[in-house]
Formats: sequence, C-alpha cells, structure tokens
Amino acid sequence: WVNQSKAAPQSPSVPKQPGPPVMTSDPNMLSNEEATAHADTRSGPEVSGRAVSHRSVQL
Repeated sequence: WVNQSKAAPQSPSVPKQPGPPVMTSDPNMLSNEEATAHADTRSGPEVSGRAVSHRSVQL
C-alpha cells in the first residue's frame, strides 16, 4: 500500500519535476519541434493544396 501510495504521487511528481526544467528547455526544444511540426503541417496542406492546384491546372 505504501509503495503504491508513493508510486501514485511519484508518477505525477516525476512529470512535474522534469516539467519545470523541461519547460526551460521547452522554449528552444518546442520551438524546434513546433517549427518542425508547423513545417510538416504546412508542407502537408501546402503540398496537398499545390498538388490539387497543379492537378486543376493540368486538368
């Protein structure tokens, strides 16, 4: 019971503890990740949109 009780709080505590330090690195990490995510997201729609446009033009 004690182990489980401690394990339960530790589970949330573990993400929370790395959370603040990660948050500090997050701005940079997220910036790159977000940039990549946005780039992927943008390339996705853009490629699809462009593909459709090219197809429309070709058609």
